[in-house]
Amino acid sequence: MVQCLATAPLTSKQQWLILEDLRSSHSNPPWPHCPTDKEVYAAAAVLARLHARWWEAPALGSTIGTLHTEASLRKMVYGFRDHLPGLFDDLGENLPIVDRLLLEGVFNSSLRPWLRLLEQRALTVVHGDAHPWNFLFPRSGHGMPYLIDWQLWHPDVGPKDLAFMIGLHWDRTAREQLELPLLHFYHQELISAGVSSYSFDDLMLDYRRCLVRNLTFPIILWAHGDPRESWRHRLDYALAAYRDHDAAELL
Repeated sequence: MVQCLATAPLTSKQQWLILEDLRSSHSNPPWPHCPTDKEVYAAAAVLARLHARWWEAPALGSTIGTLHTEASLRKMVYGFRDHLPGLFDDLGENLPIVDRLLLEGVFNSSLRPWLRLLEQRALTVVHGDAHPWNFLFPRSGHGMPYLIDWQLWHPDVGPKDLAFMIGLHWDRTAREQLELPLLHFYHQELISAGVSSYSFDDLMLDYRRCLVRNLTFPIILWAHGDPRESWRHRLDYALAAYRDHDAAELL
């Protein structure tokens, strides 16, 4: 994490921060930079270290973040569902009927991928917005990157960050080449950092559940009024990952 040197309120809703100046040693790639394989593995290593640090920590839900209840999860997901008619109207014929039916099926299901969060097993602190442009990569090409922009951190399963980075930001070609090797690498990094009793099969199941949950993100961006170019391709990537991993069987 980048060291924060000072902070103070600016207004009732804003504050300023003074952060460690890393501009000479690290760069924040401009959107839509495509990270190299080396950068992707470095990002996964950082996420594994973060997740291992807070893995099943007793403070989760007490002094660190808030845990969901079944009521809060259902309220959240049904809120996403309420936006579907507007999203469908906006996209019109640009959203095939099969995709509409898929989305309706997910958000009218029993919501099992979300209800997984009621189990405290394998919960940790996740970044929540771990796309490649929230990493500061070393200019030299050596050393660990920094993870920035922590606005959306929360307790969740570790694979949530990997599913967000991969499932929402990589096309099918990239996933076919790197997805499985990167997940194995991340799992080994967890083990090296001291995480036990979490097999690769456990990881893959949680990862697939999180690919279902990825479908909420484009809806959120649409509801916030973000331009279509910021979320349309993510919706396509999320739908493709959902299908490629047979995630419907998890509903």
